[in-house]
Amino acid sequence: KAAGAGTGKSFQSSQATYNAERSRLTSYQSQLRQLGISPGKVSEGNIVSQFPVVSPISGTVGHVIANTGAFVEPGTSIMEVVDNSKIHCDLTVFEKDLMQVKVGQKVAFQLTNQNNDLITGTINGINKSFENESKGVVVHAVINNREHKNLIPGMYVTALISTGSQLTAAVPVEAVVRSQGKQYIFTVTEEEEENGKEKKVSFKKQEVTTGVSELGYIEIKPLNPLAENVKIALKGAFYLESKSAGGAEEE
Repeated sequence: KAAGAGTGKSFQSSQATYNAERSRLTSYQSQLRQLGISPGKVSEGNIVSQFPVVSPISGTVGHVIANTGAFVEPGTSIMEVVDNSKIHCDLTVFEKDLMQVKVGQKVAFQLTNQNNDLITGTINGINKSFENESKGVVVHAVINNREHKNLIPGMYVTALISTGSQLTAAVPVEAVVRSQGKQYIFTVTEEEEENGKEKKVSFKKQEVTTGVSELGYIEIKPLNPLAENVKIALKGAFYLESKSAGGAEEE
């Protein structure tokens, strides 16, 4: 009985050791698979000295952090992988325009230093605090990047957010001039001379307030009503202002 008890105890100890080693082997096999190494080939004696590092996402290597030959601890970043297929854009919206911006609105982007091709997107988030430097609020937009694969993080863009549409009076930006803290346009009047062969053209300065500006045009609201078919000088307002030298009219 004593011999049988000792044998059973040794068997239980050996079985416990076997199970522990088997669990350790399974753990090592799992680690090898995570590294892209086949445990079966290793057990056959095919030892590898190098193995590929697989990124958890598809994309492009944007920045390599680790140096060749350096020792890297587990959990240390060795490079940055950028997935430009789902790139998003951060826009700064100032306080006066913030109430018009809503999640889901369409956005048209234009690369600042590229061609005039427009890229579309959608607002998907609005921050709840102001940025310290610009006093604006960051608005997040998802870019529809299927046909634009050359976007790189860090690029600057100009964006137009579609907040709705309405008819309003607008003129080219160069038709408005600022003087002494006020803004003006010049109306045009044409009168025929007595000989009937020449026309006398005169310009009259009209004070306006301005609104939104888009694609080279700016909204205007005259302080005094203008005639229905009035003509407005569409460019050269700065020149006309300098020529008038404070006068009301210039011929």
